[in-house]
Amino acid sequence: MSKFLQATQKLMEDLNASIKQPKVSLPFDYIQMVDDTNLPTYLKIGNLIGKGGNNYPALLPMKSIKGIAFKLNDSNREEIHLAVQHYALQIAERSKENHLTLTAIDTKKLGSNFRNLRRLGKNLLVNFVADDESLKTILDEHHSKSVSVITECLTHYDSLAAYNQKSGHIQPFRILAIADFPHGFTSFDRLETLLQNADEAGLFVFLTYDGALINGLSKTNQDKFRQVLSHLLCLEEFGNPENDFYCMSRTHELIPTKGNDSSLFTNYTLQLDRKDISSENINKQIIALTPVTAIETDQVDGLRIPIGKVGGQTHYFTLGYESDNFHAIIGGQSGKGKTVLLNNIIGRGIETYTSDELRFVIIDCGGTGFQEFDNSSSIQLMCRSSNVETCLQAVQFIEKELAHREALFNENKVADLKQYIKKTNTPLPRLLCLIDEFHVLYTGKEKFSSYFDNILVDRVIRIGRKFGIHLITCTQSLGGGVRRSILDNIPLRIALGMTTDQSNGFLGMKNDAAANLDRGIAVYNSQNGNPSANKIVKVNHILNEDIERMVQLSQEQNAHSIPFEKILI
Repeated sequence: MSKFLQATQKLMEDLNASIKQPKVSLPFDYIQMVDDTNLPTYLKIGNLIGKGGNNYPALLPMKSIKGIAFKLNDSNREEIHLAVQHYALQIAERSKENHLTLTAIDTKKLGSNFRNLRRLGKNLLVNFVADDESLKTILDEHHSKSVSVITECLTHYDSLAAYNQKSGHIQPFRILAIADFPHGFTSFDRLETLLQNADEAGLFVFLTYDGALINGLSKTNQDKFRQVLSHLLCLEEFGNPENDFYCMSRTHELIPTKGNDSSLFTNYTLQLDRKDISSENINKQIIALTPVTAIETDQVDGLRIPIGKVGGQTHYFTLGYESDNFHAIIGGQSGKGKTVLLNNIIGRGIETYTSDELRFVIIDCGGTGFQEFDNSSSIQLMCRSSNVETCLQAVQFIEKELAHREALFNENKVADLKQYIKKTNTPLPRLLCLIDEFHVLYTGKEKFSSYFDNILVDRVIRIGRKFGIHLITCTQSLGGGVRRSILDNIPLRIALGMTTDQSNGFLGMKNDAAANLDRGIAVYNSQNGNPSANKIVKVNHILNEDIERMVQLSQEQNAHSIPFEKILI
C-alpha cells in the first residue's frame, strides 16, 4: 500500500473517531477519494461546521474541481492570499518530486501578495509574474501546454496521472495562482479557455477577485468575468468576525456526498483554519519543500526593485543580473521627486525581499528623512544627522561589514556571494547602503574626505559587489558638490529634473535629457550617461499608507529570519 493510501486510511479512521455524535454518520463518502495517483486526491481547505455542532475536515476532491476563487474585501486580503499560498503548497507537499509546477501572477501588488512563494526552488516555482506585460505571455504558454497535454499525452491514456504512471515520462500537473483578478487582464478569453479544459490538461487554478471591479467593465467583459468564475468554486466571507466562508457556486459539489444530498450547502458552513494559513506554517512548508541548497531567489544574482513605468511597462531598479551596474547615483533639484523615488527603492525592496536576502543601511545627511521606515525589520542601520562626525560612525559600520564578509569568503575559499551561499547553505543578505545628501560627507575636514573616498570609492564601489554590498548616493547639490571621484566610478545614473548645465554635468556631456523634467519623471541611464541609453521613467506614486503596509508585511515576513542587531545613530 502506498504512503498516500496509508495516510488516507488513517485520515478516515481519525474522522470516524472524532465525530461528536457517534450515531450520526459522515455526510460525505470519503472512501470515494482514495485514488493512488501522483496528484493529491483531496485538498483540505478548512473545516465544515454543522448546525448540530459537528465539525468535519472540508476535503476538496481534486479530480472534480478546476479551482477555487476567493472574493476579496477590505479586511480579508492578507489572510486570503496566505490561504492561497498554503493550499498551493499543500498540493505540492502531497505530490511527487517533479510532478508539479507552480505559476504565480500578482500584477496589482507587484508580487507582494505571493511574496512567500518566491523562496521556492525554480523546479517548483517556474514563473513569478509581477508585471502586466508578462501576463499574456505566461497565459499563452499555459495554453500551449494544455494543447500539448490533450493532443499528445492523452492520445493513448485516459488521464494525465495514467500517462505519468505508465508512459515512462513525466508531464507535471500545473497550479496557476492569480491575485486581484481581473487586474492586468485586457482579455478574459485565454483564461476562459484554460479553465474549460483545466481538468483534462492537469491545471488547477487559485484566483482572488474583487467584485467591485466588475462595475468598471464593459457589459461583454462583465459576462466573461462571470463565465470565468462559473468554472470555479467561489467562496465569499460572511459572519464577521468569525470569518466563515460559504460556497457560492453550486456548479461543483464541495465534497462527494452520499447520493444526491444537497443539505451540504444548507447545513454546513466552511471555516478557514487560521493556524494552517499563518506565515509561520507557510514558511515551514516552504522549507520542507525547498532545502536550503535548492533555494533560489533573485537575491543570489542581484536585485530587481520595481520603481515605475517606461512606456507603460514596469521598470526595475536593477543591480547585478549579469550587468556591470552594482551601484547607483541619484541627482535632482529639490521638489522634483527624489524622496518618492527613494521611498520606492526602500519600500518595494523590503516588500520584495526578506531580511535574509536584503538589508538596508540608510545614512540621511539631511538629518530628518525616512522616519516611515524606522520600524522595518529590514533596516540594519539608520543614521539621521548632518554632522560629518556622526555620519562617520555609519560609514565605519559599512567598512566593518565589508571586512567581515571578506574574512568569511577567505575562510570558505569562495570568490563571491553566490558561491558563499551555495557552499555554506547559509543565507547572507545583500546590503544596500543608501546615503542621501552625500555631499555633506565632504564638507568637513580633509581627513574625513580622504577616509570617505577610501571606503566608499576604493572599497565599496570597486570590490563591494562580490561581497553583496551596494551603494546608492543621492544629492540635490548638482554643482561642485557632486563628488567626481564617486560620479566617475558609477555607470548607473538616475536624474530627476534639473537645469541643462546640471544635466550635462551629472549625466554626461551632450546629455541634457534631465533638463526641466516634470516632478516624478526621471532619466534612468546605465551606461555612464551615454544619451542612447536614456530611459524616461514615470516613478510610481507611493503613499504613506503604502509604506505602512510594506513595513507591516516585512515584519511578518521576517519573523523567522536570522536575527541581527539593529543600529540607530
